[in-house]
Amino acid sequence: MTKTLDSFVEAAQSACGADLVGIVLYGSAAGRDYHGARSDENVMVLVRHADPSVLGALASAVHRWTSAGNPPPLLLSVAEWQRRSDVFALEYADLLEQHRVVYGALPLEGVQVRRRDLRTQLESEIMGKLLRFRRAVMSAGGNPRRTRALLDESLSALLTLLRGVLHLHGEPTPPSSESLCDRAAELAGFSPAAFRALVAQRRGTPVRDDALAGVVAGCLEALERALSHVDGYTVND
Repeated sequence: MTKTLDSFVEAAQSACGADLVGIVLYGSAAGRDYHGARSDENVMVLVRHADPSVLGALASAVHRWTSAGNPPPLLLSVAEWQRRSDVFALEYADLLEQHRVVYGALPLEGVQVRRRDLRTQLESEIMGKLLRFRRAVMSAGGNPRRTRALLDESLSALLTLLRGVLHLHGEPTPPSSESLCDRAAELAGFSPAAFRALVAQRRGTPVRDDALAGVVAGCLEALERALSHVDGYTVND
């Protein structure tokens, strides 16, 4: 575990006591291809009761966690975890495929994701990301620094959506981000070049100023094609 995650686990234990059931690291940070160039660790906190007293007790730990650049933790009660895979199908599919229990336990009996629910949420998430990306591109106004920052900030969410495309097809996530981009692009019918450029930038090779417009256009086209693919995908279960 990273030092930041260790600190969060210790703080959550102290704050919740016996109410804390488990803490689970999931997504790319739990996989083999994680590169800690920037804090971006997704965690689920599982508690017996997600009441106001627990939320208040966790507030300080969560503030330190998010101040380090991490997404806010997903907080669920055990009962919610066992019954909400229909509305959080994308998150559940991601977590079930690739996770690491860093504290306590993760009850898995009876927890499953239906591809029908996954398709519905994935379409909604891709459409939402497309609209937000368009808005952010307009706000960046062609400024290279702001556009490059937009691309970097978008990577994690985009990779989550690409993993969703593979989950929808019943395929495992490849071991590297590059191979994930390639396979999702093959399934959904778009070029992986723009997403590969974002991965390269995260690894330390920034997108050149004269290539930014092309990468932005490639991301927009990829999202549009992925949306069309998911919208037309037939699910039998």
